[in-house]
Amino acid sequence: MTIHKKITVGSNHLYLFPLADFAGGGYLMIDAGPNSDQAFDKLNENLNHANIKLSSLKKIIITHAHSDHMGLANKLSKNNIEFYVGAPDMSAYTSGSQFESIIIRKTASVLKKNGMPGSILNQWLENKKSRLPLSAIPWENIKPVVGKHTFPLIDNQMLEIVACPGHTPGSIAAYIPQTQEIFTGDTILNNKIPSTGFHYESISTEKQWSGITHFLNTIKQLKLIDIKKVYPAHGTEIINHQEILDYYLEHFNNFEKKILLLLNNNLANPFEITKKTYKHFLDFPVNNQVQAMIKIICIIEKLNNAKQKN
Repeated sequence: MTIHKKITVGSNHLYLFPLADFAGGGYLMIDAGPNSDQAFDKLNENLNHANIKLSSLKKIIITHAHSDHMGLANKLSKNNIEFYVGAPDMSAYTSGSQFESIIIRKTASVLKKNGMPGSILNQWLENKKSRLPLSAIPWENIKPVVGKHTFPLIDNQMLEIVACPGHTPGSIAAYIPQTQEIFTGDTILNNKIPSTGFHYESISTEKQWSGITHFLNTIKQLKLIDIKKVYPAHGTEIINHQEILDYYLEHFNNFEKKILLLLNNNLANPFEITKKTYKHFLDFPVNNQVQAMIKIICIIEKLNNAKQKN
């Protein structure tokens, strides 16, 4: 039997679960809401409508370290809530805006080296200046987790962490074996391909961590889990998850074939490859242009790595 409650803050769905009495009682919530001025008041309002007191929130699982999922974490930490986060995303959680700024600078550098025109890049950087400050989560409130960590719920149900690297290095999902429900953050979405973005092996290097490779491995692993329903962080619930996962695999496979063909035809500049791959690229909003080029660069790197191994 489904035991969770869903509330929505902005475009983000947050899921609440009653913890077992022997685990301390109260509620566990998945994700901490978006980083916006009105989000905290909206969260409070929705909790009241669900007959849940803010003081009863004891634990929060954050599915990944993006501002729309960890936005209220710092504010909520003042209630002595424990935050369970994917270990590889720890630097982002504990650094907030500082980490975001470093990633933006490194991403701009990589895009420039790969041929992104200054007009697009400068507009993207200008857009980033309008983002709200993102407060870090205090170290004492954070508990890094990996796959298989469990949380006892009422009715003898158990919430189990599933490692889902790809969208970010530390992306995680939460699975209830008893009901075969999974709460996936941004790893599985309806009618949208999750971005894998630029991620780096460390703060001190531009050497990339292959988000696409890890994402595809995550999708293959998720296909092996018995799932009846997917609850994403955005959009509608999903019951045809196998079709969606197959579509993800097919989508990236087709992209690789297109890019490989262009590379074999001696088109080596990633910006030119991006324009060839996306028919209306020059009409895209700037943020979409940047996301498109990031995707192409990551696929080219994946193909080059595979070539070197062979």
